[in-house]
Amino acid sequence: MKSSGDFTKILLYGHPTDMRKQSQSLAVIVEDELGLSPFEEGCLFIFCNRKRDILKALYFDRAGFCMWVKKLDEGRFPWVKNENGTVSMAAKDIDLVFDGVDVFKRHKKLIFSSTS
Repeated sequence: MKSSGDFTKILLYGHPTDMRKQSQSLAVIVEDELGLSPFEEGCLFIFCNRKRDILKALYFDRAGFCMWVKKLDEGRFPWVKNENGTVSMAAKDIDLVFDGVDVFKRHKKLIFSSTS
């Protein structure tokens, strides 16, 4: 089993996804709706349901599809606001998302001025 650091490209699918879908159906979403190859080596595709309490991650590993599933007992996963496609993420950030940390919030830009 791979860790998130083993992937060169991590893409989050912005639309809510039916979590009854298994690997083949998620691969069809990657191909048909995103226009990408689900067989691309080093790619991890991540999907979230409408309630944001389940994540599924899909990748192809030489001989077939592999899928991770994480379901929260309480709370919700932070998720992207972009429902027009995908958002690319770094491995360190996706680990935080799986831990429930909201990496999508942006802090206000602070402007400092010197007073003399």
